[in-house]
Amino acid sequence: MLKKYPDILLVADIMEILKIGKSSAYKLLRSNQIKNKKIAGEYKISKNDMIKYIRGKEIT
Repeated sequence: MLKKYPDILLVADIMEILKIGKSSAYKLLRSNQIKNKKIAGEYKISKNDMIKYIRGKEIT
């Protein structure tokens, strides 16, 4: 899953993967629904955490 993406994802990657807009992506990150770290003012998301989020969404 997500083989074409780097191990550390950015907001633009999240938007592309989930097919959502920028405000929706930031909402998911700010609410910590997708685990992330903010480094130098930029959200960084591990690919593994993104996969966990997607798998959790598939179940519900």
